[in-house]
Amino acid sequence: MIKILGKTRLYILLLLITGNKHSYAQVDLTQVPGKLYRDSRKEATKPRIKALFQVMETLAFFSQPKGMDIQENYIFYNSQGNNGSLIFSMNEFYRDQFGKIHANTEESPAVSVILNKPGVLMDENSIFNNVEQSSLPVMFTDTFALTYSELNGYRIGQCIDHRFKNKMFIINPRQSALFRPVNREEYLKYYIGKLNAEIKEDSLHQIEMKEELAPLKINPSLKATLEEVQKINDAMLKYDAFKKKKKQFYEKKLAALSPSEKKQPAYRLGHKDVALPLKDGKPLNEISGHLEYEPDEENEDLMFKLPIFTFNNSFIDKKLPDGAITLIVITSPFKENDVHAPDLKEVVEREVFPNIPYKFLAERMYQ
Repeated sequence: MIKILGKTRLYILLLLITGNKHSYAQVDLTQVPGKLYRDSRKEATKPRIKALFQVMETLAFFSQPKGMDIQENYIFYNSQGNNGSLIFSMNEFYRDQFGKIHANTEESPAVSVILNKPGVLMDENSIFNNVEQSSLPVMFTDTFALTYSELNGYRIGQCIDHRFKNKMFIINPRQSALFRPVNREEYLKYYIGKLNAEIKEDSLHQIEMKEELAPLKINPSLKATLEEVQKINDAMLKYDAFKKKKKQFYEKKLAALSPSEKKQPAYRLGHKDVALPLKDGKPLNEISGHLEYEPDEENEDLMFKLPIFTFNNSFIDKKLPDGAITLIVITSPFKENDVHAPDLKEVVEREVFPNIPYKFLAERMYQ
């Protein structure tokens, strides 16, 4: 017992010495000078990207860090260098059980400078399913509310990502609209295209089903199983026919829209009477109700009615030089009420975001 207790005390002592690697540097390490490690790859040293890194490095928090090392990385998506992210990872210091100082590189919080990605200012979870089956633009319902105000001598947008609850700072010099409303004509075309793709997929499924049923039909011992599978498949066939009728209905509705109706805003509707082929695992004699995303605006019995948006294709000005940056979004790695790294969050929000030279970043976007 004494031996076990001794091990327990030693374990507790080691914990106290080591500290929490994921909190801000231990109190006695917060003033220990750190290093800035730059990304030396050729993509990160292209003139425009290098200039943005240099502007951010005017902040002593990054260029002369204390209590941590700063690791720069450039994540790029194209060869022009105008569609990626500049990452500033904060590798906080801690002491191991022997008193040696280390930089924690595990899941380090990072300030990100994101280029030409308006998608970060909307909730990707609200994107409609199966959009890849249509030639129409991506459609979604949830965008983040921006407010413009002056910070460090320059007018920028600010918002909260309502998924992760972190702050975002937006440089949009021309304050161009990132998103635009989808009109009824566009949405009806999208919905008809969605149904058409599903109907084609259902036809392929029926071909596969016939092949799967063939061995059941010649095996008398599987008669009961065959009957159950056929009942369910018959229900799916009814559901397929139901979708075909819906498609025909909305094709006629689209053709009948007046010029003014075509331009009216579209809404995603949450219908209470959802059409299903089965109920409690049993086939329904008759299918009724509404399909997902169905644009039946005459139905007033709704759970929700949300405006639909898509990306504004004219957001990037084609008159600008090739590779120009039209939008910069700087994101905080911390939630508003962060309980995991409150000390580091306080330091970053005091020393970084209020002091970023937003004007100088904006001047380098179009160069």
